[in-house]
Amino acid sequence: LIRDWREKHHRSDAILFWHEGQVRAETADTEVAIALFRQSLKPDAPGNRAWNAYVEATLAFMAKDRPALLRAHETLLQVEPPEDMEVKDGKVDVTMDNGQTYTLRWPPNIDVVEGLMHCFDADYATAYGQACRKAGAPVGHQD
Repeated sequence: LIRDWREKHHRSDAILFWHEGQVRAETADTEVAIALFRQSLKPDAPGNRAWNAYVEATLAFMAKDRPALLRAHETLLQVEPPEDMEVKDGKVDVTMDNGQTYTLRWPPNIDVVEGLMHCFDADYATAYGQACRKAGAPVGHQD
């Protein structure tokens, strides 16, 4: 559906490629997922560093390239928050357009990347899940 909508509306938004890639990854359509994830990379610019490191980590996970995953994780950890955001104990408060404030870990998607690391030998759907994101999750295959 995502592909069909994207093609019908002639859209090439990175996030559309990303979400289509996730669906493909969850169904073990690995080669297509990797190609879609690559298309979700954004131009090299300071505001895109966190996103691109997250994408690179996911690509490394999909290719089962642990050293590349560790490098992407390290790159993500080096991303500085915007000047108007204060990191306290590894977390930031983000206020949404509707006024609600959420406390999130910094940098963005670090919990997902660490889940991919904790469950490196698992399939994407498992490794992306909440159980693998928890601190101390077993490293390796999860059934």
